[in-house]
Amino acid sequence: MAKLKHFDILNIKHYVIFITFMVLASCKNAPEHLTELTGKQIAIDSSFTTVDSIQKFIQPFHDRVESILDSTLAYAPFVISKTDGKFNTTAGNLMADIVLSETNPIFKKRTGHNIDMVLLNHGGI
Repeated sequence: MAKLKHFDILNIKHYVIFITFMVLASCKNAPEHLTELTGKQIAIDSSFTTVDSIQKFIQPFHDRVESILDSTLAYAPFVISKTDGKFNTTAGNLMADIVLSETNPIFKKRTGHNIDMVLLNHGGI
């Protein structure tokens, strides 16, 4: 029987390529699809009564939230809108002022200089 030159090397190369391909192909996870969804609609109306233990637990948190939300946080003497101008809007000016006031101390601490201006694009507002 004749011995083929480099036959063993080709077998090893083919084997390595085949195994590598199989490993790469087998690492794929099949996507999971939602096949069924079950649920039940529960109507919430006056027929439900509150549970006293839950109400007592929630009451301090409820009072705190109500005290914060009942007060006026800020007042704007004019409408803040994104549509009151093409490039210069009240919402854009407000956002630029907020960015400047919040970032200037950090920038000054790091560099020793002040921020000269803030430029925001219309889509980022």
